[in-house]
Amino acid sequence: MAVNTTPISAGQALDALRAGLAAQRACTMTASWMLHGRPGIGKTEIVQQLASESGSTLFDLRLTTIEPQDLRGLPFYDHDRQRTVWYRPEDLPDDPAHPAILFLDELTAAAPSLQPTVYGLLQERRVGRHLLPASTFIVAAGNAVEDGAVAYDMGTALSDRLIHLSLRAEAGDWLARYAVPRGLHPAVTAFIRTRPD
Repeated sequence: MAVNTTPISAGQALDALRAGLAAQRACTMTASWMLHGRPGIGKTEIVQQLASESGSTLFDLRLTTIEPQDLRGLPFYDHDRQRTVWYRPEDLPDDPAHPAILFLDELTAAAPSLQPTVYGLLQERRVGRHLLPASTFIVAAGNAVEDGAVAYDMGTALSDRLIHLSLRAEAGDWLARYAVPRGLHPAVTAFIRTRPD
């Protein structure tokens, strides 16, 4: 599925996520976000930086390494109540007093059997009876099939639950927002300035 969005730089994507997080904290909007981009463009680092600067705990779920039951939790039989109860997985935020970012990385590479479980996280902010705290901000990321990476087309049932941001590599943005502030070696920045492609 091709995502119909205008490509933006990594810095612009970080700005958009900052605005979305601020809107959610102000109780004016709750949405789930999706970063699309080529492998290595910085999707994961954008989310890590957002968590760090916002004081949020980052829950990083690599969806290529989990099964639907991993999100549901471990079942046990409660003899007193005569029913099966599910232990909450430690990979999901559970403290309403502390802000968290739930990062669903490699969403487009996850097995299609995992998608229905992810629907509940994105739309209802729950898996089974496990509710996410209102202080949880959700961001997903993935590569496109066209990138030559392992990826599945995203169906509309999943796609419609997300605000999509398509990232493009932009040398000027990388230099201004990453390389120079972090003091990368001048030879590296000079090379990128002369060969931005």
